[in-house]
Amino acid sequence: MNFKKLVKNWVGMVATTTVFLGAVFVAPPAYSAASNKPLAMYYLSLGDSYAAGGQAGPGPVGGFPVLVVADAAPNQRLMLRNFGCGEATTTSLLSVVGCSFPATTHAVSYPTTTQLAAAISFIDAHPGRIGLITVTIGGNNFTDGVSTVASIQADIVTISAQLRAAAGASIPILGLTYPNTTLTSWLSGPSGESAAQTSATAFQRVRNPALAAGYASSKVTFVNVTAATGGYTPLTQLINYSTYGEIPYAVAQVCILTGVCSDNNDVQPTYAGSKLIAKLVLKAYLKLVF
Repeated sequence: MNFKKLVKNWVGMVATTTVFLGAVFVAPPAYSAASNKPLAMYYLSLGDSYAAGGQAGPGPVGGFPVLVVADAAPNQRLMLRNFGCGEATTTSLLSVVGCSFPATTHAVSYPTTTQLAAAISFIDAHPGRIGLITVTIGGNNFTDGVSTVASIQADIVTISAQLRAAAGASIPILGLTYPNTTLTSWLSGPSGESAAQTSATAFQRVRNPALAAGYASSKVTFVNVTAATGGYTPLTQLINYSTYGEIPYAVAQVCILTGVCSDNNDVQPTYAGSKLIAKLVLKAYLKLVF
């Protein structure tokens, strides 16, 4: 098997995007001696509604985790097990038993334990069979009126440490951030423009650096979804958008990639947003396994 050609083909499937990656070496996946094909490995998705496959508008069910599996096939055989829970926070991941809003597909039930403990139990029960773990958490903390950036980072450090200890040093673990849906405040006028700029600064200089540092403490790769969805593009960069006329590129991107500009103000990714996040995850994953 020509691995160089295989890797080149896989990487060519992935759109070029901005991703901040940790330096973790991972050995290539185990291959079956009988078939010379990679063994099927479990992909664990942890976190909130994004992780659980939440999606705004039409499109296949399952969100980005399902698309990661589809994009990786057939060369990387991943089997999704989704622990994500709608409305989850870093605190609930660590301390709340059960889940009231489970994943839309491939959900794992854990009525007597916390989300993190359930994931760790699954890892322990499947030695050598964990291929990828993603964590998408923290977004709900910023709107709960209780959490601080410091407390979120501290929880991320704990979550990352426990996952890394259970999975081992070589398993790819990715920590994701979010599109900055607050950017659409710009559409409401001068006061909204100020709020949009404040949120852009907060994501770039405070929130995402805190998440990245928390994940880095256990060599978890940070995937900067905010930057990839246009959130770091200056609001002075304008484009013509069919619905709103001339608006910042960053705002238009959020309208396209999430449902926040729809009638119900849905902050979940659209199908286009889910596809982009899946490509970011796959690109980071392939860089770690080869």
